[in-house]
Amino acid sequence: MNCAADNLLEADSRGDQPLIRTRRLLLRAFAAGDAPDVQRLAGEREVAATTLNIPHPYPPGAAEQWIATHRPRWQQGTLCCYAVVRLSDEILIGSVGLSIDPEDRLAELGYWIGKPYWGRGYATEAAEALVRFGFGGLGLTAIRARHMSRNLASGRVLAKLGMSHQAHGAKQVEKWGVPEDMEHYAIRVSEGSRNTVSATYQIDGEDFADLEGFYDVFERAVLGGRKWGRNIDALNDVLRGGFGTPDGGFTLVWRNSELSRKRLGSPWGVVGSDWAEKSTFEVLIEVIKAHGRGGDEAEDGVQLVLA
Repeated sequence: MNCAADNLLEADSRGDQPLIRTRRLLLRAFAAGDAPDVQRLAGEREVAATTLNIPHPYPPGAAEQWIATHRPRWQQGTLCCYAVVRLSDEILIGSVGLSIDPEDRLAELGYWIGKPYWGRGYATEAAEALVRFGFGGLGLTAIRARHMSRNLASGRVLAKLGMSHQAHGAKQVEKWGVPEDMEHYAIRVSEGSRNTVSATYQIDGEDFADLEGFYDVFERAVLGGRKWGRNIDALNDVLRGGFGTPDGGFTLVWRNSELSRKRLGSPWGVVGSDWAEKSTFEVLIEVIKAHGRGGDEAEDGVQLVLA
C-alpha cells in the first residue's frame, strides 16, 4: 500500500499539515532530511514485496523526489502523506497517508512500516489516527483500502480499523511479473464516527505574548471570531463543546509552545486559587488537558498537541 488529502480541512488547509499525536506515535509531514531513512526502510525487499508502488531495489534519489511532491500536492488538495515517528526515541519508522478524490470526498488509505518495527501494532495505531482525522478533520465521507491477498497482516490491520471487506479481486495487479489477487475494504463516516476527531485547530505562540493575546488568538482560531467570556470558566465551556465547538471534541495544535512557555511564564497569581504558584502557561495547559485522555473530563475528547 502506498501513501497518498484534500484541502477540506478549514484551519490552515494550504499551510503546513497538522501534527497528529497518538499514545506512542507522532505523525508529521516528511522533511528532506528523512530521505535516507525512507530509502533504508522502504528499500527492504520484504517491505516492497507487500506494496503496490514501492520499487526494489530502491533507486538512489527516489526518496528525495517522492518527499518533494508532498507539500505541493497537499496544497493542491490531492495528497496527505505523513511520516510515522516513534515518540519514545523520535525515530522514523514508516509512512501513512490518504489519497483523496476531493470532489467526491473519498480517499484511499495507504501505509508501510519498516521491517524492524513489524508486529508491534504501529501500523494500526497510525492508520486509526489518520482515519479519524480523515473523517473529522478533512470531512471525508468514505475511506477505502486494498491489499494483496497474501498479505494477511494488512488485512488484520484494516479489520481492526473497523473496515468492512467489500470484494476479492482475482489477478487484479502484477507485482514483479507475478499476477496478484487483491482484497478491497471500505469504511464510511457513520461507521467510523466513534473514532472521529471532529476538527483540528491551530494556534501559534508567536502570535501572542500574554493571556489576553492568547484569548484573542484562540477566539479567532477555534471560535471563528465568535464572542465568549474570555476567562477560564468560559474556556472550560468551549472545551466541553460550548460556543459552537464540536460536541465530539477537537484537536488543538499549539505551535511554538516553548516560546509560549517563556512568554506566559508569569505566575497565575489569583489569590486563593490552587494555581496561584503556577505560571499562566501551566494553568492553560492543565485546563486543556483536563478535557482529553487521562483528564477529569476526558469524555470531551479534546486532544492537545504541543509543537
